[in-house]
Amino acid sequence: MKIQISLTVEIDPEAWASFYGIEKHDVRQDFKRWAVQKILEHPEGLVSPAPKNASTD
Repeated sequence: MKIQISLTVEIDPEAWASFYGIEKHDVRQDFKRWAVQKILEHPEGLVSPAPKNASTD
């Protein structure tokens, strides 16, 4: 199943650019790549398994 997620995050573009050594105009795309990578690295944090006694009907 594919699920599209949309979120808005406020970051300091100058601090991000300085920390990661990139140009300020590249921050938006760089952050998007970073956020997707973090989610894909830890998908287990997105969903919890159903309780053992949960109904399936």
